[in-house]
Amino acid sequence: MTARPGAAEPCSLCRGAGGCDLPTWEGEIVGWVTCPDCGGSGVAAPPPKIAILHHAGDGNTPPVRVPATVELAERYPSAVVLLGLECPEAVVLRLRLGRDRVLVCGAATDTVEEAVAVCDEIRRRGINILYVSTEPGHLSRAWIISWILHRGRGVQVLKWPSAPGARRDPLRRTLIDICRALWHRARI
Repeated sequence: MTARPGAAEPCSLCRGAGGCDLPTWEGEIVGWVTCPDCGGSGVAAPPPKIAILHHAGDGNTPPVRVPATVELAERYPSAVVLLGLECPEAVVLRLRLGRDRVLVCGAATDTVEEAVAVCDEIRRRGINILYVSTEPGHLSRAWIISWILHRGRGVQVLKWPSAPGARRDPLRRTLIDICRALWHRARI
């Protein structure tokens, strides 16, 4: 069960028995394809639609998150970078990645508002993979908020840590924000 170099995973048609490597993705059906190695045919699905939620700073902190977001965006050239507020980091990201790949979706004042602000854009674009990119001390809270808002809607929420920051989110703040995210989830 070997796949050719660069293959995502073995073909779902022959499960690699023929050595083929048609990429598979559980998603929307778009048509029939024939495996070039085994000759089998089956259903093809589009590649995943990826977005990166860049958790921006308050403008008073150094932009330590930008290099990690740029690295991830370069790994996925079709991915769009979403921010919940206009900030200096948005300007830097536009310069590095281009204006068309960086979207500001609101004027959020905190993590929950930022995650809520990008929900409509994620739905509108049909995003099925969302990376949350922020500093490790804040990543768990930012991730759980996004996970609550998108669970059961076909969006896989993943973590992407940036350079370590100076803070770690307090448990009390995390619990309050989880409750706020659940409240917003019921309304969107």
